[in-house]
Order: sequence, then structure tokens, then C-alpha cells
Amino acid sequence: MLTISLAWAIGAVARLGLWLSIVPGPVAANWLAANWLAAGLALAALMVFGRRALAGLAIGLLAANWLQGVGSFGAFDAAAARVAILVTLGELAQALLAAWALRSLPRELPRNPVRQTLRYALTVALCGLVAASVGSFAWLGLAVAPHAEPLFGWVAGWLGDVAGMLVVTPVLLLLFHPRLRTDRLTVQPFPLICLGLGLTAFCTFAVGLSVRDAQTERFKADAGRLAMTLQTHVELTARDLETLQHYFYKIDVGPDEFRSVSTPLLARSPWQSTFAWLPRVTIALREAFESSPSGLDGTSIREIDPQGSVVRAGLRSDYFPVAWTDPAAGREALIGLDDSHDAQRGTALARAVAGHAMSSTPPLSTVANSPEGKLVQTLYAPVDNEAVSRLWPSDPGHVRGMVAATLDLAALLEASVAQMGTHDETLLLFDPDAPRSAALLWSAGRPLRIIEPAQRDDLTDRIDAGVSVRHEIRVADRRWTMLARPAWADAMPRPGWLQASVLASGLAFTALLTALLAARRRRDELLQDAREQLEVQVEARTHDLGETNARLRDEIEGHRRTEALLQDARQSAEAASRAKSQFLANMSHEIRTPLNAVLGYTQLLIKDRRQVPDARDRLRVIYAAGQRLLGLINDVLDLAKIEAGALQVHLAPIDLRRELGEVFSMFEPRAQAKGLALRLDIDLDDECGLVTDRAKFGQVVLNLLGNALKFTDTGHIALRAWRAGGDTLVEVEDSGPGMDADEMAGIFTAFRQGAAGLDKGGTGLGLNLSRHIAQALGGELTVASEKGRGTTVRLRLPMAQVDRAGVAAPALVGGQRLAPGSSLRVLVVEDDPHSRDVLVTLLRQTGCEVEAAVDGEAGLAACRARPDDAPFDIVFSDIRMPRLDGLQMLQALRADPRTRGLALVAVSASSLEHERRYYVERGFQDFVGKPYEFAAIHEMLVLHAGARLVAAPDDAHGVDVDPAAAVEACDRLQRDALAAAGAVRRSVLRAQLASLADGAATGSMRQVRERLATLAAAPPPSLPEGLLAQLEADLRQYDFTTLEARVRDALAADAASDDDDGHAFKGVTP
Repeated sequence: MLTISLAWAIGAVARLGLWLSIVPGPVAANWLAANWLAAGLALAALMVFGRRALAGLAIGLLAANWLQGVGSFGAFDAAAARVAILVTLGELAQALLAAWALRSLPRELPRNPVRQTLRYALTVALCGLVAASVGSFAWLGLAVAPHAEPLFGWVAGWLGDVAGMLVVTPVLLLLFHPRLRTDRLTVQPFPLICLGLGLTAFCTFAVGLSVRDAQTERFKADAGRLAMTLQTHVELTARDLETLQHYFYKIDVGPDEFRSVSTPLLARSPWQSTFAWLPRVTIALREAFESSPSGLDGTSIREIDPQGSVVRAGLRSDYFPVAWTDPAAGREALIGLDDSHDAQRGTALARAVAGHAMSSTPPLSTVANSPEGKLVQTLYAPVDNEAVSRLWPSDPGHVRGMVAATLDLAALLEASVAQMGTHDETLLLFDPDAPRSAALLWSAGRPLRIIEPAQRDDLTDRIDAGVSVRHEIRVADRRWTMLARPAWADAMPRPGWLQASVLASGLAFTALLTALLAARRRRDELLQDAREQLEVQVEARTHDLGETNARLRDEIEGHRRTEALLQDARQSAEAASRAKSQFLANMSHEIRTPLNAVLGYTQLLIKDRRQVPDARDRLRVIYAAGQRLLGLINDVLDLAKIEAGALQVHLAPIDLRRELGEVFSMFEPRAQAKGLALRLDIDLDDECGLVTDRAKFGQVVLNLLGNALKFTDTGHIALRAWRAGGDTLVEVEDSGPGMDADEMAGIFTAFRQGAAGLDKGGTGLGLNLSRHIAQALGGELTVASEKGRGTTVRLRLPMAQVDRAGVAAPALVGGQRLAPGSSLRVLVVEDDPHSRDVLVTLLRQTGCEVEAAVDGEAGLAACRARPDDAPFDIVFSDIRMPRLDGLQMLQALRADPRTRGLALVAVSASSLEHERRYYVERGFQDFVGKPYEFAAIHEMLVLHAGARLVAAPDDAHGVDVDPAAAVEACDRLQRDALAAAGAVRRSVLRAQLASLADGAATGSMRQVRERLATLAAAPPPSLPEGLLAQLEADLRQYDFTTLEARVRDALAADAASDDDDGHAFKGVTP
């Protein structure tokens, strides 16, 4: 009964072990590693039952190995049977040796569990060598798998048996051994330590397998790329041969013309040793060809006889002699040789003639076929007569010759290996369809060798065993096989750092577990002695608990203080953000309100029919300067939107050619005034429109052209545009002073300028804002510059093409009036007298009946005073007004049934998008921002009052305008813009310093580092001299107290300087 049970159990666990085996690769390795569970069961059976278990173990192991042999090979021959018997004997000998060496373990284990466990682990590790060695010898000695990886299989078998005896045997001993199962608590370290060691060995081997798999995949990928490189080089030779083939359709080609084409091809591809021309000579034309100067010039057509001698060619219908070669030097002996006489070359020629396609010889290495003793292969391409070259199908009789290319296979393989950087592989290159041809062998660290046909098959079997890969390469109508094997497959396995780490971690864990178990045993032994001191220990622990509770309370209180500080910091940050938004809103309102008067009056004067042309030009200068000031303000606001992530993009179809032409025309007079050549080069489809944000695109191009014009004093400026795929590229190139590497490093930093920028003036916002706009549009902005050589800025944006019919026409330029017979009643509510006068004048010139109110109360009274049958058609109202603002007036009008239906349009200097949306959501029909284009007011009349407008007639009469006043207005507007930009920069700088001080106060190293990095990227004169260096020194000393004090003092000094109209922070105001 015991024998049957053990035989069945061994067979079952052997099948289970085979199913759980993770060893990939050769059958031998898998077979040897599959019996790891059986090895543990066999040792446990011998230690529990003694010699009575031998019969059952022998039957079970033999049956398991027999079945594994059948499953692995599909059939079981005599050699496989001998292997199964030897493997079974090795496993039995291993189990007997281990059982004998551990015969005293059950008796000694309870006395010293840790030491005996370590003795057990060392014994099974040594005894595990037996089965692995016998099994590997059986596989190799009996030639069942002569080229399987023996070392890998041996290691796999040894680790498998050791893991089985470490994991399975201790558990079975504790369950079935009569001496150990009665004292399981005492011997508890035995299974735990063995399990730790077994799992460590298993995991180390598994990691090694994963590393080996990764190496194998990398090797296969490298070999695949090398095969692709070889294929590419061969195809390049085929294309070169086709080039020469097509060249011969000129009919008359001489040697010099031939070499003028072939020599560059040879120089480009060093593996192409020779190009040759082989005319087709019939028996009737042989004598003429041999005597003709254009033929062999007195030399006869020759061939090589079986003894290797060069003799006059015999009589046959056709010859293919070598007429000339490239290179000619060293190839003189080939002239006149008939390739069709050689069996291998003649066969390739016949295929080329019959199939009218390129054909190839097999690899040739004989002296007759390769005089230089190299392994070569020749490709032939047929050349037809010109008159029939386009006929299909081609007639073999029309072939008038062959263009031949000889490949040096060694040079080809060396070039491919060098290109791919392959140095640790063994490569065998051969023609599988030509068993009598030689092969080429490349081994890492060894010179190339030509392998004779007799040795090729054996070498192929040896390389193909184990880890290897095979690739096919097409060569005309033949093929090569590239067989590759990594060098590490034959080397001694060396553990990598990952395996060493896993092994060290497992051993360390096992050592810790061992120490823990030993300490636990020691504690149990001392438990009785420690019981007397229990009261003292309880008191001590109670005291410790009190201290722990006190520390815990302190930590809780510290967390609460930290949370309070974080809440304060969050509120401070939110307050700073609100202050920044309020500041931007106030700045926009305060600057846009007077600017509205400037631009409004200027537009009115330009529209005045009494203006003479010179006065109109000067007024347009004033208007353009005001627009520039408005652009500067918008740049500052756009930068704030970008920092807040709120920049909005409005995509629509535009005519890009027209947009760029308008921008070009704006800058052309200024360029001519400076003596610069301004060139426009647009390569775009006239029939298509492009989709982008027109305003933001124009803003970027204006910035780029403005910078180029500002910094370029002599030379030229070029504006180019073209399409590349789905992208549109706009490039601005100038011949200005250029920039060095230091200036280029900070070119995209806001409010920062290089040396040239400080001389020329400006805010330093243009490129920073342009780059962010380009990114918001899905593109990029790049700058290339060299000191003294000028600068090139390239804008790349993705733009979809649309039909030109979908592109909106440009807005009409010129005045507009109400259509004859129509009238509108309009109320203007505005507290600023200039803004009110501009809007009232515009509306009256348009033909409207206009009333004006100075604030919301007056506007409300005017609306209520209108008779019911003649209310206002539309009301234009400012927002910020004394007594009653625009929103309060709106609420009052909407609450009155008589005025509830009035159309109200908000006219405000606010420029923030969320405020505009807020006004519309509160009940205004629309919003117009100051300063406004007159066209926007006209649009409101059409949309919300139903006005019908027609173009106003033009008049050439006008009056004079003082040019000096216009220039003074431009200068004043520009100074106001610079002051506003400086105020923004100063506000941002103070917010950064306040955040730095808060970070130092809370001890936040990350926040302090980030704020200092931001301040370091700002222009150097922004802070008081030396302050930044002092703050960085404080950070290196971790002296947050001093750092906070320095920052607070600087903020206080700047605040105090406001009283005397100065600033402690230099360089942020004009």
C-alpha cells in the first residue's frame, strides 16, 4: 500500500511540477527543472519511512520521467528511455544521500532549531548537485539534445531540486514525522527559514529568467534591424544596377560614359566591388566584335577550362563577354571572359534573359569566380534594344547585353554590422537554395571567415541551437538566410545587479526572520524570570504611555496650528489673486477711458469731410499711436490671462494672404523711412482660406515685424509664409544686430530685454506673449539668431484649409449713415464728458436723434420721461458712474413695465472677459469695450435697434490740424502705456516677494526655492542692489528668519516710497 501510494503521489506531483515550471527554452532544461516537487516529496518520504519508500519512489519517478519523455518528444526511443532511467537513478541517489546526511535532524532539531535548519539548507544545496549533474550528463552523453544549453539546464535542475527540498520537505516532515509533529511549536523556525531560503532561490532564478528573456528580445530586435539593413543595402545595389540598365537605353554607351555613372555609385556603396558591361555577341558577330575597336580590339573571347586555364572560347550560339569594368584597374584579366560558360553564372544569365528580370548567382568563392579569393555574388540586369524596350511581354531575342554588379559579401556584412553597432553576436550568412555554396561567418572579436560547404551544415546546427534567430533576405531572384546567435548564450551566466539585489533582499529577510525566531525562543526561555518584574514593567510602560499621549497631544496641536497657517496662507493667496484682478480691472478702466476720448475724437476728425489729406494723415498717425498704446495694454492683460490659464481662442476662416498683405502695408512706410528693404514672399493657395484666430494671429505677426523693424537699422526685413503639410509657417527674417547665447536664454522671459532692447526701448512683453499665443493656437514659436548676423523668428501653426467662399469679407471702411426715411432715438448715459461727447457726435453724424445723460439717475429719468409712443430705440450706458451706476439703472429699467423692453448696450472700459460675460448675464443686450471702433457702435445699432445703414458720401474738403499737437499726443499716450506696464510689473514683483516671505515664515523650502528662481529670472535691476544675492545666501544657510526679515523690510521700504512718488524697486517704472 505504501509503495502504490508513494508511486501515485510522485507521479502526481511530478505532473504538477511540470505544469508549474517557469523554465523556458530547451526541453532538457524544462525536464530537469520539472521534478522540483518530486525531489522534496522523495526526501520527506525517505526521512519518514526509510528504505520502505524506495520501491514506491523508484516506480513513481521512473513513470514520471517516462511520461515526460513521451510528452517532450512525441515518441519514446531507446536513447530517451536511457535518459529517463539515468535521471531517475540520479534523483534516487540524491534523495538517499540527503536522507543519510540528515538522519540525525529529527533528534537535534528541537534542541537548536536555527542551527539545525541552516545545516539542513546547506546539506540539500550540496546534495542537489547529484540529480542535476546526472541528468545533464544523460542528455549530453546520450546525444538526445547535443546542442541544448547544458549549463542553463544544469542550473535550472539544481535550483529546482533545492527549492523543492527547501519548500516541500519541511512541511511534510512537520505533518508526518512522529518526532517533529508532536513538538511543532519548538521547531517552528525550521519550515519558516527553509521557506524563506527556498523562495529566495526561486525568486532569484525567476528574475534571472526575466533578465534572460529581456536580453533575448533585445538580441532578436537587433538581429531584425541588422537583417533590414542588409536588405536595404542589397536593394540599394539593385537600384544602382537598374540605374545603369536604364542608362543603356541610349543605345551607344562607351566605357567613359559608363564609368561617369557607375563610379559615384561605387564610392557610395563600398560593398559593390565591380560594375561591368557584358554585350550579347552571337556566333555570327563574334569575329567582328573581337576585331572591332569598340569591342575587344583584337582580343578573342575567352573562357576558363576545367583545369582553370584561360583559353579561347568554344563555338556556341551566344556569348556574354566582359567588355569593360569599373574600376578598370586590377580587373584587366576579366576583359573578354565569357560569363555564360561558367555553370553558375551562365544559369543566372539564362534566367535573366528568359524572365527579362534581374537575376543573381549564388555566393561564389572559387578562384575562377572570385580572383581575389573573396566571397562574392553577381547580379545581372538585361538591357533590351531601344526599339523594343517598351514592348510587353519582352522577347528574349531582343536582349542586347547585361549590366552586372558584383557584391563583396564580407564588405556588405561589415558595413551593415558597423552601421547597426552589433558587436556581441555570431552571424552566419548563406544561400539555403545552394547547398554547395560557401557561407560567411562573423563572430564578435574575430575576423570574417568563409565557411566551406562541407562545414556549413554542422555550423548551422550549432548556431541554430538554443537562443538564435533566423531571417530571410531577398537578393534579386535568390535569397540569403542570416542565422544569428548572441555571444552571451555560450558564456558562463553571471548574475546581474537585479538578481543580486533580489538574492540579497531574500537572504536579508530570511536572516531577519531567523534572528526574530531566535529572539522569540530566547524570550520564551526568559519569560519565567521576567514574570517577577511584571509590576515594574507595567509601571514603566504606563509612564511611557503617558509621555506618548503627551507627545501625541503636542503633535495634534502642532497639526492644528499648521492647518491654521495653511488656511491663512490660502486666504492670503486668494486675496492677492483678487487684488491682482482688481488692479488689472482698475488699470484697464483708468487708461481706456481717456484713450477712448483720444481715439474717438481722432476717428471723428478723420471722418470730417473738411479735413485736407495732410491733416488726415497726421490724424491717422495719432490714431495708430493710440492703437499701439491699446495694444500694449492688451498685451499686459493677455499676459495676465495666460498666467491664469484663461486665454480664449476664437477660430474662424480667414484670407491669410490678405491679412499678411495688410500687415505688410502697415510697416512698409516705416521701413522705407529707415532705408530698409522690406520684402514679402507668400506661397499660399489663392483659392483656399485657413482657419485660425484672426486677432491673435495678427497680434503675433505685428509683434514680430515690430521687433524686426525696431532692432534693424540697415539691410532688409523679409516676411515669408508657406504651407507644410497641415501647418502654416510664417517667418520674419532681419539683418539686425542678432543675439548671443546669454541673450537668447532669456528672450522669452516677460518684462526682460537684452542689451539692444534696453537701447531701443519697449516693455519686453512681445516675444513672451507671442510664444504663449502660438502655444494656445496649437503651434510653436522658435527663434534663431547669431551675433552680428541677424535674427530669424518662425511661427508654425496648424491651420485647416476651407473653401474661399467661407472666408468672411473685410469690414467696410468709411462712414455710415441711416438709410433715407429711417430714424432712431438713442440715449447715451456716460459720466465722462469726452467719452459722452464722442459717442453723441458719432451717433448724430450717423443720423440718430440723440439725448445724453451724465449718470444713471439722469438716464433713468430720461427713459421714464419719454412718451409711451416714442421710447428710445436703444440705450448706450457706461457701468461705473456716480450716484446710480449702469447695473443699478438696468435693474430699475427692467423693474418698470414701461421701460422693461428697452435695448441696453453696456459701454465700459473694462477689458476682462469674465466682467463682460457678467454684464450680459445681468441683462444687457450686448457689450462694447472702450476704446471702440465706430464700426462696433454701428453694429449695435443694426443688431439691437434694427437700423438700416448705408455708406456716407465722401468729401475732399477739410481743415488743418496742428502736427505738433498730434506728435505730443502720441508721446503722451506711449508714456502712459509704459507707466501702466511698469505698474503691472511692480505689482507682480510685490506679490512674488510677499509669497516668498510667507514661504519663509512657514518653513516651506519648495515655495522659497520656486519664488527665488522666479525673481532670478526677472531683469537684474528689478530688486535693490545685492538683495537677491543676500536672499540666496540665507537660503543656503537655511536661515528662514533672516530671509523673511529682509523681504518684509524691502516691501515696507517700497510702500513708504509711494508717499514721495518714488519706488524702492528699481527698473519697474519708466
